[in-house]
Amino acid sequence: MASDGPVLARVIREIPGSRINDGEGSRLPRIGDIVELDQAFTGDDGEPMVMAYCHDADGRLLWSADLYEAELALVGDDDDRPA
Repeated sequence: MASDGPVLARVIREIPGSRINDGEGSRLPRIGDIVELDQAFTGDDGEPMVMAYCHDADGRLLWSADLYEAELALVGDDDDRPA
């Protein structure tokens, strides 16, 4: 099924500071944040990861980080499911 907009996910685990992009945004990630997913890639440990960006209601960047798929739940119309 094709999507007309960005792929969104909810942060479901704490994110280590080592994977937060310094100098981008105004605060640290929180469990429950909704993020826009960008490019997927394989982490150094072989696990699937994705570049994620969290914006406020006005579109300003709050934070960006490289997240493991296991740290996210996709946001759907009726349900949240693991990424």
